Amino acid sequence: MKMKRIVAVLLCLVMVFSFSACNSGGDVLATVDGQKIYQKDVEGLSALLALMSSMNYEELDEGTKAQINNSMLIFFIDVQAMKSHFEKEKKTVVTEEDEKSIDEQADTMLNSLKEQGSSVDVEKLHITKELLVSYLTAEKYDTAYRAEIAEKNPVTDKEIKAYYEKNKAQYTREVEERQVSHILIGDETHSDADRAAAEEIRAKVLAGEDFATLATENSKDTGSAANGGDVGAVKQDGSMVKPFEDAVFALAEEGAISELVESDYGFHIIKLVAILPPGEKPLDDVKDEIKSTLEQEKVTEEYPKLRKEVKIEYAKSIEVDKETNLPIAKQVETGSADK
Repeated sequence: MKMKRIVAVLLCLVMVFSFSACNSGGDVLATVDGQKIYQKDVEGLSALLALMSSMNYEELDEGTKAQINNSMLIFFIDVQAMKSHFEKEKKTVVTEEDEKSIDEQADTMLNSLKEQGSSVDVEKLHITKELLVSYLTAEKYDTAYRAEIAEKNPVTDKEIKAYYEKNKAQYTREVEERQVSHILIGDETHSDADRAAAEEIRAKVLAGEDFATLATENSKDTGSAANGGDVGAVKQDGSMVKPFEDAVFALAEEGAISELVESDYGFHIIKLVAILPPGEKPLDDVKDEIKSTLEQEKVTEEYPKLRKEVKIEYAKSIEVDKETNLPIAKQVETGSADK
């Protein structure tokens, strides 16, 4: 939905992606302890995360693609390092039960993407079930690693307060914002069948069925669907498509449900969760957000240590920063498999 935040959104999503390459063949960009990372997997994951942010990977300019792909490659390396880290500690992160659940989730995700028809060519974008399984498995390793760091070096209330005081301007609303959730049905074709389906779901919402559950089960906006339809705080600044934004600010009270809203993406059912007035946000309101930020900083500080625990080798054509031993963005898009 927020088309103007391409790189920022994708780099936030990057933290939960695939722990290892998917053996899909093609050019090898790097190996981590012998595990190959393929260019098709890097590009496939970039495309998947773009879709989760309601963006079309193929429409991004080459420079943006290269930057995103480079970030995917770096995090492929980092999460593979997490996997090696837990193996050395002889810790089981993903159980057989987890594997079965992940396999089912991957099938559901792939079918959902294929149902979008002409708007998403999953084969052309290199989005496979194997890639989705790897993506979902990464969440387990990422969660386990964060928990380990949090236990060793927990974020304190003192750190949270200090961060809040230092960054107070960041936690001040200059204009009214609105916290909203939505359910997206259909696509740009706006078919009668999709309209009828959207009307049926809206009727269920009005009848008292749980909005978040309906969003998770039905919304075509895969990014927000995973969070019960939560879109976040919306400003009246043009960052959302106009029909959506207009409908959000036309809702009169918290809890209100919109009529069907037709946009370039399909039909939306919007719920106004909260009206957020201008002014300074109290520390209690942003404490969890700050804690997550500080936890992420502590995890990020551990990545260089993780990389030193594994052997990383790159394709000859990949330009590498000698200080960090990480790839430089401009070379990733055209990386060769030659060693």
